[in-house]
Amino acid sequence: MRGPLLGAKYRNNVIDVSTDQMGGHLQIMNARRSLIENVSELLSEEGSYRRPLSPKGLLIVG
Repeated sequence: MRGPLLGAKYRNNVIDVSTDQMGGHLQIMNARRSLIENVSELLSEEGSYRRPLSPKGLLIVG
């Protein structure tokens, strides 16, 4: 069984997210950055391309 989704109370009644959630968020952010940096290499065989300005990421927890 995995840990809880929420962490401890942070301050001013703000609740922190769990380390598992934060790890998932960082993984999405790194994948997004990598896509932006390497899109030209990934699509170089296709010829013309449009550079993604803001690719989206989705973290599903539960």
